[in-house]
Amino acid sequence: MPHARINVVVVGSRAADTLRAHDRGGVLAVFQRSFYVRFGDDLVCFGQLGLRAGPLNALCEERVAWAARGLAPNVDVVRDGMSLHIDGRFRIDFEGAQVWTRPAGPRGVDAGVLRAGLARLAASVAARAPGGYGPLLGVPDGTSRAGNDRLLEASAPTIAALRAWLATSLSSREEPVPDVEALIGLGGGLTPSGDDYLCGVMAALNFFGHGAIASRLADAVLPRAAHATNLVSHAYLRCASTGEASIVLFDVLACLLQPGQPSLDACLDAVDAVGHTSGWDCLAGAVAVCAALVR
Repeated sequence: MPHARINVVVVGSRAADTLRAHDRGGVLAVFQRSFYVRFGDDLVCFGQLGLRAGPLNALCEERVAWAARGLAPNVDVVRDGMSLHIDGRFRIDFEGAQVWTRPAGPRGVDAGVLRAGLARLAASVAARAPGGYGPLLGVPDGTSRAGNDRLLEASAPTIAALRAWLATSLSSREEPVPDVEALIGLGGGLTPSGDDYLCGVMAALNFFGHGAIASRLADAVLPRAAHATNLVSHAYLRCASTGEASIVLFDVLACLLQPGQPSLDACLDAVDAVGHTSGWDCLAGAVAVCAALVR
């Protein structure tokens, strides 16, 4: 049987580096719209264009239901030039793929504009019912009012400490990073909610030009995450530590910085489509940084 030929049209910068650096890998996990390949300590997520650009994503022109087509974990992946051969059944070509890199952050932040953007965001979220940490986006101080939500209850003390640390650090007063271990690996899904929240914090810190603060947080998070969460989530935490995240997150941040931007609701639709609650969880972490910036 000939290979099914699949063309990659957009590939994240980190995924592109991984594909060029490794000759062999293995399928780690398979879903209907995507699958992950492990190359040593690195991962690449192959999926449909609807997944949107991200550092680990290799987006394919064709719409393939991978699980239904019989792709399964633990099969070998072999690189031949600019193609991957998978289980003798699929050939994935990435020679002509556009390499996506994260957008540059703003040169400066107008606190009044960002404050107004956060108010628009809170109003838009109030008309929705987001899961995970989504409810925090509609609360001015970012604390939970949902006393019957176990995730929010379990996270509240750590998130409050992290937000206080952000406010202090962004005002140029250095304090030790709080203990964030309670968030690492917290929640269900492929990428737990607590990890996604931390991803949002680190990605936003880098986006707004505070890479040194993000690095201090990463030094506290990544060694623990190597043992306390899964391989996929740890890979995204590593990306976020250097400012890499999904374009979906950066699109919302861009909306918050543009007065009267009409596309916020469309951006939030895209956030809602990311994972079970991963889009909301990551956005909640990023918004915690925005809130500290406007204090």
